Amino acid sequence: MNRLITPMTAAFFFVTANAFGVTVIDFRDSSFNPGDSSFFSTQLSIDGYEISLEVSATPGHIYWDNVDGYGVWGGENDEIDTNEVLSLSFTPPSGVDLLIQQIQITDLFYEGGSFESGYYALDGGIPTLFVQDNTSAPNGAYTIALTPTAFNQIVFSANPQASGHEFSVQGLTLAAGTIANPEPASLILLSSGLIGFAAWRLKQRIGKRQGA
Repeated sequence: MNRLITPMTAAFFFVTANAFGVTVIDFRDSSFNPGDSSFFSTQLSIDGYEISLEVSATPGHIYWDNVDGYGVWGGENDEIDTNEVLSLSFTPPSGVDLLIQQIQITDLFYEGGSFESGYYALDGGIPTLFVQDNTSAPNGAYTIALTPTAFNQIVFSANPQASGHEFSVQGLTLAAGTIANPEPASLILLSSGLIGFAAWRLKQRIGKRQGA
């Protein structure tokens, strides 16, 4: 019986789950400089897969520098603050999921006796609060570590409940992969195991009846 159960169990876990590595995107690189445009788009190569990156900012235009990365030109001319929003949209190739693993923030300081904060939201979801927790982080650096999550858009906004809280977006850590699906061979294996188990049970019942 154990010889039948073992392949059946294996069949449930024999899946295809391709991952194409991890890519760290550093927005401080000069290739991400949008100039004075209020809209910016480019093409990124994620381990051989082309990803379309679109960036927009409201109400001001995008601000960029090679120290902090992206901000919004407005209240603070190099950071996201007050009612400003910075959104980044990604279009991965068909059949591939883009996974976000980390978000790198800068200019998020401990100032005036309080920790600065901000929000991010994935794919139009509820904004998630992030708060600096290091009083001496260089350049206000802060990393948001996430369970790898499939996404197509990320939106950054300031904390409207906290005056004077502002930040910049330094970069993202991404991975590309496919959703895990059962292999056809594993389904055949599972079916064979079930048929074999049923045949074994039938043989046992017939044997009991004949011995009665």
